[in-house]
Amino acid sequence: MVMSKKARTTSSQTKPQHKRLALRDRLPQAFSFAQADKIIILCLAVIFIGLFIYLLRVGDQPYFAYLTFCALLTMLFVGFLRATGIISTSWIAIGGSAAVYVALWYFPKDEFWKYQTRQERQTITELTKENEGLKSQISSADPAKNALYAYFTALQNRRYEEAYALVSEARKQEREHEFGRDHFAQYRSAFANTTGYDNIVIAASQDRKYKASYDVTDSVPRNELYGLQKQLLSSFMASKLLNRDAIEQVIIENLQGYYIVRDEATIEAIKSYIKTQNVEDVFSPIFFATLERSLHEHFKINLERNAQSPEKANITQHYMHEIIMVQENGAWKIRKGLNNPVIAVLR
Repeated sequence: MVMSKKARTTSSQTKPQHKRLALRDRLPQAFSFAQADKIIILCLAVIFIGLFIYLLRVGDQPYFAYLTFCALLTMLFVGFLRATGIISTSWIAIGGSAAVYVALWYFPKDEFWKYQTRQERQTITELTKENEGLKSQISSADPAKNALYAYFTALQNRRYEEAYALVSEARKQEREHEFGRDHFAQYRSAFANTTGYDNIVIAASQDRKYKASYDVTDSVPRNELYGLQKQLLSSFMASKLLNRDAIEQVIIENLQGYYIVRDEATIEAIKSYIKTQNVEDVFSPIFFATLERSLHEHFKINLERNAQSPEKANITQHYMHEIIMVQENGAWKIRKGLNNPVIAVLR
């Protein structure tokens, strides 16, 4: 049976239409949000965008800004899939949101931290340059104060020749008259027990006078008398430590724990030194360090270290000087004030 031309035309037009209907049936149907849902989603988007912008403007919370941005992307991505019907149920939407958020946080986070590290390094570099610029301004404004800072910096780094070069020639001549031609050796020996400096502060006053304060930590033999200062007077009287001979005996026995002290000449030199000291000096935590240096300088006695000596004590003291600076050959030098500082024991 032969079909008419009109029937064949109608049949050919119907087939594509059936195909389009079948494809539309297979595609997920768009999800229709209620009016309240639309308002809630819009509010959440505005809140997240506002929070993200705020965290970026603050500048010191980059990680929280990163988390907020991930949440914003998750909400937009999952909302689009939900609206198009690809995500069909609320439970899939919740699980998909969690998966998308974790993926957005986990995979790019290494790049984020690399970027953050570069930013921090750039900030540190800029602050360092700014600090150097301020130091340069201070140096040009007050070269005498800068020379004094250079002196303590040299001491911190144990560059004693460099530090001593910042002492005026007039002061060196006074030291030569006091200690002889080896006055630099005596100067260097004063720092034999020093382990560090801290909290260096220099304040200027009129006529190139400067008030310098800093903390010094020394590693010295423990002074048992210093540890007895908190005892009651009755304890001293009971132990007969108020007797000078008893105090001398305690000091010698204390010293023998760290050094070999046997010959009578050394013992007599120690007693002679003790007689010249006041009570505050004898009970000082660094008494044995000054005693050892005095034996070397005035009695030419070098104490030999005991092989089984106990551990030394780290004593931190606060020093305060009033230092006078003078200009020599165009350079600022220390004239007075390094000796006889005001000292307070910190620990």
